[in-house]
Amino acid sequence: MSKVRKVTKAEFGRFQKVFRFYQLLLGVPEYEVYFEQADIDAIAQIDRNVKGCVAVVKLNTRIPTEDANDGWVEETAKHEAIHLFLNRLMYLAKSRWSAEGEIDREEERITRILERII
Repeated sequence: MSKVRKVTKAEFGRFQKVFRFYQLLLGVPEYEVYFEQADIDAIAQIDRNVKGCVAVVKLNTRIPTEDANDGWVEETAKHEAIHLFLNRLMYLAKSRWSAEGEIDREEERITRILERII
């Protein structure tokens, strides 16, 4: 089992600041974004509502020490902002027929590509 450490208040604050930077950079300022820290099964996650233009971004209260490199906060915030950027595409895509999990895998693939180029 890997070791974990608590995410600091400073890291949580930096996470929010970096997320908002990418939110504006990616052109989705219309979303009202709320931030929370919670015990979740990932380092971070985002819940989105396209109709209400609302998102809740959660950052885990703990992080595995092997994942806590120097840029983890910035990388994680950027990753979640990209998910917000893709929200409308996901909403539209899920409104049509597709094989289960296909669209989610494609969204993750596109997100990883954008992480490298942004």
